Amino acid sequence: MKIMIEIDGEELKVNEDLKKALGLGTKKKASVKKVDVEIDGEPEKEEAPKETPSEKVVYSLEQLTAGAIQLKDQGRIGEIQEMLKAFNVSSMADLKPEQYTDFAKALTEKGVVL
Repeated sequence: MKIMIEIDGEELKVNEDLKKALGLGTKKKASVKKVDVEIDGEPEKEEAPKETPSEKVVYSLEQLTAGAIQLKDQGRIGEIQEMLKAFNVSSMADLKPEQYTDFAKALTEKGVVL
């Protein structure tokens, strides 16, 4: 996977370690375009179009675990146990990859930042 950031025409390549540290395991494409429009001699700026990611965010077990640790650190371990019961697993390692997105959603609903 290759991530490139373009700043004023220069491309910066982000190495694998940095991508992992930032949790960038999925491809996302976003673009922002600045447009200046001149009307009657005065420039007006249009808002850049907002694009939504075309791909679904994919979470890793490590990201989910980090989220659960946030709850644990707040003394909310009982909530983690309730979530595990709701997903019919005894530990997070028992979660199936197809459950990761729903588990992530449940974590974020509890205020966790993934």
